[in-house]
Parts: sequence; C-alpha cells; structure tokens
Amino acid sequence: MADETPTPPAALPWLTLLPWQQDAARAALSHRSSWPHALLIHGPRGIGKHALALYFAQALLCEAASTDGLPCGECAGCRYAVAGQHPDLMRLELVTIAPDDGTLEWVDTISIDRVRGLTEFVHLTSHRQRAKVGVISPAERMNTAAANALLKTLEEPPDNTYLILVSDEPGRLMPTVLSRCRRLAAPVPTPADARVWLVAQGVGTPEEAMAQAAGAPLLALAAADPTIVAERRAWLAALAAPERLSVQELSARIDEGGKDERKARLAHALDWLTGWIADLARVAAGAPARHNPGAAQDRALSLLSRAVATARPSCPSAPAAPRGSCIVNRLPSSVLIMADPKPFGIAAGTAVGAGPARPGVLSLNIREKAALYAAYMPFLRGGGIFIPTSRQYQLGEEVFMLLSLMDDPNRIAVQGKVVWITPEGVQGNRTQGIGVQFTQDETGSTARATIEQILGEAVGSSRPTHTM
Repeated sequence: MADETPTPPAALPWLTLLPWQQDAARAALSHRSSWPHALLIHGPRGIGKHALALYFAQALLCEAASTDGLPCGECAGCRYAVAGQHPDLMRLELVTIAPDDGTLEWVDTISIDRVRGLTEFVHLTSHRQRAKVGVISPAERMNTAAANALLKTLEEPPDNTYLILVSDEPGRLMPTVLSRCRRLAAPVPTPADARVWLVAQGVGTPEEAMAQAAGAPLLALAAADPTIVAERRAWLAALAAPERLSVQELSARIDEGGKDERKARLAHALDWLTGWIADLARVAAGAPARHNPGAAQDRALSLLSRAVATARPSCPSAPAAPRGSCIVNRLPSSVLIMADPKPFGIAAGTAVGAGPARPGVLSLNIREKAALYAAYMPFLRGGGIFIPTSRQYQLGEEVFMLLSLMDDPNRIAVQGKVVWITPEGVQGNRTQGIGVQFTQDETGSTARATIEQILGEAVGSSRPTHTM
C-alpha cells in the first residue's frame, strides 16, 4: 500500500507586508543586530500593524537573511513561517485552532493559559537554532492575569527570544508591560497610497469605503464587502426617508444573522446611525458630509438638513404607540423619525436624534463590580458607559465625564458622545439614562482599560446589563 502524505496541521492565516510599510520595515531591520527582546508596534486600527509584526517575525527566523536584515523568502525558515508551520513561532491572536477538527474559533480575549503556554514555549530549545519568536496581537486584549503572567518573560527573556506586541490602544496596556517594550509607530498610508491599494484589491468605490473607515485601508477593505455594503445602503435608504422608516424591518435586519452575528450587526448599525447623524449636523452647518459621501447621500442629507428642528424627544403615551418606542419630532409635522429600542440591541435602549451641545460635567460613582458590569458598554468601538440621568440628551451630543470607580480615590476624566438613550417609562422598567461612547484617544483608552481591568473575565459574560 502506498504511503499517504500526511495532512499538515491547520494554521493561522499569514499576512504579507503592505506597500506603505516597506520603507519602515527596511529601516527597522537595518538594526537587526540590536533588535529588542520586546517590541510594541502601535497605531490606529486598520493600517496593517499585524502584517508588519509577522514580517518582522519572518525576518528574525530567516536562515539566509540579507545584510540589511530583510528575510529572503526562500529558505526553509521563511517558508515554514509563511505557511504557519514554523516550530519556533507562536502567535497569540483573537483566534484559536480547534484541536479536534482544526477549525478557526474566534475569542474575545487572550487568556492567561495561552500566555503561560507562550512562556513555556520561549524557554524551550529552538528547533532550527535561529530564535524563538512570539507575536501577541492585539496585546490590549490580554486580561490582567495574562499580562501579569507575561511580565517575567519581558523582564528576563531567554537568549535569542523576541516578543512582538501589536496594539491599537497602547494606553490600555499595563504600565509595567509598556515600560519593558521598545515602541514603534506603524506607518500610516497616505490617502493616495490607500486608494491605490484598495483598487488593486478590487474595491470599486474606494472613496466611499475609506470614508466609512476613517481612511484606514484594511477597515475600508472590510467595509467594501458586498454584503456589508448592501446592508449599509439599506440602512441609509431608511434613514434618508424617515417618514417611511419601519422600525420592525430594521429590527429584523439586526436579528437576521442569528445570535452569532447579532453583535457585529449591532456595531455596524450604530456606526452607520451615528455617522449619518454627524453628517446631518455637518451639512446643516454648511460643511460637507464626511462619513457618507456621494451624490445620492448628499441630496438626502441636504434635504433633511434644511428641516432639522431642535425639538426635544417625547415618548408616546397613547395605547397604540409601540411600547418602549420614542418618537423624535425633528422635522416638519409631515416627517417623523421613529426609533425603537430593538434595532439597537436591547429591549429598553432608545436612540434619538442629535441636538445642540450642552456644557457641563457628568459625574458617575460606582463602588460595586456588579454595578460597573451593568453600566459598561463593551460592544461600542472604544468602549462606553451607561449613566443614569433624567436630563434630556440627544444622540451625538458631546459630554464630559468624571468617573469614580470602586475604591480608587482618583477620578477618570474622559470625553464622549451620546449614542444611546433609555427614556423614562420604557418596557421592562429599565433605568432612565444615556449611553456614552468614549472618545478614541488616550483618555478614552485609559477609561476602557481601567474598567476592563476591574471586570476581568466578566467583560465577556452574557448576563444582562442596562443596555444589552
């Protein structure tokens, strides 16, 4: 009987170096002889930091590297690395390989068990006598216990051991981790470079995709997925005609993908809704739309912006009105914007229209972990928090907060914008208040990191909260 060729084990997908990273990679690898034991690559989401980290890992494992430190791409070490089969490379990412059938499984955090596995791995003798390399991406998704478990290796790494950490939000990393890493800011592509790359990937409307992704090309490529594009256009069509908007239809769109997709669909819907409201405010003020470019959207936003009013939202009390719904009369009497909680993911949370900013500071004191879990909104990009209040706010309104958490005497000052409103008297006796999305800057990263450090594994719990 002929010998059968064994099937190689499943591997994580490999990412290749991106065009705008070549100069930075060459400059960094020219110092290969003094390469740090721990490197932190940081920068905005969607610019290719992970691909850069894998290229560095390949270079460190290359068995025939050129004098400038670049990987040859031909040796056994390079081929093993790119195939995901190098015995001296371990990658800790938000995906694992199921041991039974080799399928890829997505996870929310990088656990302590996986970090302990990395620690044991780097202390083993190198199989190919070059180096041992560990890549952790995104590093901020290590929970507190996992980050603490990594410290010993960061402090006393074995010879020829290299750790490469990747982070969108380095402010969420423990200071003791940051202090032990050399930092490298990932190169950000110019709009022209990003557009050329997107076109090469087959994206037919690169400007539209980049507007959705704040110019980040990898996020733009994801936003250009035909399924997501079709869903976004369906939402924008509904928002452009508020007099015909069907709450039930939008709710059904969130639920169509089932439990596994609902969180992602909710995140997309919130992004599209807040982007639309922001553009409506910009156009009303005489500025061009930023998130929704294009002739069709320009016309719709222009027509709606002329009729924007400043009326406060009022929840219907008539028996025929949907329970938990809130009607916002922001347009003439013939045009209403109705928002029901269900499309936004929870029985009682109601999103309402944008309004003028109000000065002032919101203070929130939370002394119990259970209360913090109920208030935290991890499904928002950058994190957010629910604040009980009877004061009238509107979607998109900017607020400034002072958070006092647990027994910490220091208050966290953070800015944010209102993306969620639970009005008084909604279904289920939910607490009246607002959900505020943290700004994606150092203050927002600090607030999110502090909250998630306190909550630990509870962040991924399915227990109900004020908003989910």
